[in-house]
Amino acid sequence: MPTPLRTRLDLTSLAIGDTPLRWTRVPTGHDGGTGWLHSGIAALPDGALLVAHPEGRDLIRIDDTGDNTRITTALTEMHSLTVANTADGALVVWAADNGHRFVHDTPDYGEIHSPGRVVALDLDGHVVRELDDPDASRPWSPTSVALVDTDDPGSDIWVADGYGQSLIHRYSADGVLLTTLDGTESGTRFDCPHGILIRTAGTEKALYVADRSNRRIVVFGLDGTYLRTLAADVVDSPSSMVDYHGHLVVTELFGALAIFDGDDYLGHIGSSPRDRNEPGWPNRIDDTGQTVAPRLRDGLFNSPHGITVRDDALYLTEWMIGGRIVRLGPAAH
Repeated sequence: MPTPLRTRLDLTSLAIGDTPLRWTRVPTGHDGGTGWLHSGIAALPDGALLVAHPEGRDLIRIDDTGDNTRITTALTEMHSLTVANTADGALVVWAADNGHRFVHDTPDYGEIHSPGRVVALDLDGHVVRELDDPDASRPWSPTSVALVDTDDPGSDIWVADGYGQSLIHRYSADGVLLTTLDGTESGTRFDCPHGILIRTAGTEKALYVADRSNRRIVVFGLDGTYLRTLAADVVDSPSSMVDYHGHLVVTELFGALAIFDGDDYLGHIGSSPRDRNEPGWPNRIDDTGQTVAPRLRDGLFNSPHGITVRDDALYLTEWMIGGRIVRLGPAAH
């Protein structure tokens, strides 16, 4: 794979637009260990954060006081998390369970597989809704779920089958499949459409797709009409996205955040000096030949994965043994 242009365009400080950012690590109470974190992240209205346990299956709720609670679920993994309201005023957490995780073994990690699922969990971890796999003959492995309006119980639900059939599905609020996109409208079929984001600021309402293996972001109208492709010459591993005060912020799994003003590329921040082709990446191989957690530095990403916004701060997860939760907030706060 050729060297991406971002190596020549990296920004020199942690900032988005005119906002300098301070890097803070968020303790989960379950840091370290041998679990390999592969999680999304979401914020609750009361300020608490939700992230998967590094060992999978369970959620961790991190209150703004720093206290944490472990919530048992029946899922394999919570690759993407989205908080939404229901018709009776309750909160649910939509989770894309890709059905795969790495488990500790020596010298390399082993793998477990289970059927992929897209479910809504209550805050006690119970499944209260589940979307059907649109084609049971080709099992899916969902990687992202997004709602057009998380405050509207009648909102359409979009699902990225990034690790399965490389498709995007749109469901009605009552679970009826409405649309399936394969990316061919853009001239290239999707290849691991890993993350999706619905941007509704301004006059345009659009679906953004982080088409990771094609190294691009593809934009569609909410009716499925192809609109445009961006960033094909600057991103190398787009994974998840948020809108931060009009800036599109994209996690790059190979170690950075890509920053856009609207759709205009500004640069990357926090870029890793690691070579993703080194043995064991995103982890490392120690002197005994075992796969172990990487050495980390504040201010530099290793393998950013999920991302969310709470108040004026960005929160993101990193894909690696032990995991890492990072807060990027305005430096003046």
